[in-house]
Amino acid sequence: MQIKSVGFFGGTNLQDGSVGYLILEDLGKQLALIGIEVITGALSGAMEAPAKGATSVENGKARGYTFLGLGCNKYINEPVDCSTFCGEALVMELQYGVRLGYLLSSDAFVVTEGNAGTLVEVMAIMNFNSRGWKPQKKVAFIDPSGNWTKTLNMLKENGFISESALLPVKIFESSKIQEIINWICEK
Repeated sequence: MQIKSVGFFGGTNLQDGSVGYLILEDLGKQLALIGIEVITGALSGAMEAPAKGATSVENGKARGYTFLGLGCNKYINEPVDCSTFCGEALVMELQYGVRLGYLLSSDAFVVTEGNAGTLVEVMAIMNFNSRGWKPQKKVAFIDPSGNWTKTLNMLKENGFISESALLPVKIFESSKIQEIINWICEK
């Protein structure tokens, strides 16, 4: 499968200028340079950084799916409001579901540290990789602290995710941007 879009998942608490933010910003920029669209949840932190990088490139695309009237970060150049359908306001739960569905339509994913929302998104990816997507979609975890490694191992050991769901997963303990891009894009 040719990769046309990469979805980013992670927390809103990542600060502009921090090491993690700069890694995601550079990753977004490098993906845009090879024509890959950045997809995010449109908020701050781990959703803002790759969008900032992507839109720093001429013709770079950063699509952001927002909900609950929260609006997009200033780097999103393709905003999508998930709070309405056919002009009618959706209840919060439906907004969340629509937004997640759009985010999951990405061709591959990058996950960094986040919170409960990030874990829900990761579990949805694992579920579809286990039961629905053919071919499975690649998931690159940027995990310098080891938290995702521990979490994924615990979920596997307790039967919450299958071995098959982990086949297209790779943990990156460091921020080697080109290594991450090469792995995501290799066939």
